[in-house]
Amino acid sequence: MGRALSAEHPLDMLLLVGRMIEVLLPHKFSYRAKLNQQRPDPNSLIDDAAAVSGPEYTAVLRLVAEMAVGDENVQQRCREVVATRPDPVPRWIDDLPDLTVGRAVRVTDTFGDLDDVLFDVRLADGREITCGVLIDHLEYSTVKDVGIWDKPLNAVLALLESWEWVGHPMEMTTADARARIEQAFGKCIARKVRDRRPGYSAVVKWLAARLPEGGRQYQGSNADQGAAEVMESFFASPDGERFDLDEFGEVLGELIAMGTGDPLRWSAFRIIYAVGDLPDGRYEPMETLLRLPALLRAFVPFAHERSGIGAELTAQTLTMIDEVQRSVEERVRNGLQEYWDTAG
Repeated sequence: MGRALSAEHPLDMLLLVGRMIEVLLPHKFSYRAKLNQQRPDPNSLIDDAAAVSGPEYTAVLRLVAEMAVGDENVQQRCREVVATRPDPVPRWIDDLPDLTVGRAVRVTDTFGDLDDVLFDVRLADGREITCGVLIDHLEYSTVKDVGIWDKPLNAVLALLESWEWVGHPMEMTTADARARIEQAFGKCIARKVRDRRPGYSAVVKWLAARLPEGGRQYQGSNADQGAAEVMESFFASPDGERFDLDEFGEVLGELIAMGTGDPLRWSAFRIIYAVGDLPDGRYEPMETLLRLPALLRAFVPFAHERSGIGAELTAQTLTMIDEVQRSVEERVRNGLQEYWDTAG
């Protein structure tokens, strides 16, 4: 603790306290809540810390009072304890209420499967922190990963580019950044975040809460407004006319609705997710389901031509369709066999 408090940049100390907050308030962090069936008593833990003298513990309690957003009782209890202790805390901790918000950027991939929402803040002493939340729209817009850097946003964008993160940076309002981050945190946080990034989620949630309110959450691609027209055009096209609209229209609509909901952008990963959610053939005609890979093989190039996705990326998606075709056939036939075995 003393080493983190005396580190050159406050981030070490913030992450240490972030780990404590994730244990203290598991109900605020979805992966922690599932691991902890019995919620610890925050007041008991705070009292244990209050019983230990020393400036390090005073600093911890002061930071919890600042960072435990979403639980006013915990914050107020820590403030009361700190008020009774004589220890001074580092100036940068006292100045945390005065941090200023910088700008926000959304880095999205070509297919819209992933959004990396990044924003930076500046502490009162001029040191900067950038936070990033990777949101997976194939998994219902949940948190796939989080990142925190002791660098300004521009430096982090340059770092991501050096890592060959294939994405397109777009400016966004800090209010929209907050809305999207809080929306994703409210759904689910991937297990690997717990394993690889302890404390990160608490720090990001705290700093995101310093951004302006009133932003717009992620709304998907508004597929309901455009999918019908795309499907109608496809079934009337030379590539689509061999598929009967009455037979394949509903199931194609279901496939489009999966993941991002965008009818015009199909990554190899989206194909995997879509096929994984396919019905197993118990209630749908087996011949229809067995022809779904062929339907996708015709529909994806049609869709990508409209959205301007190039031949190389389209070829990757088509290769994945070929790879999953056998699994589709096995699932449909196994599902039917299980149905008939049960029916006797």
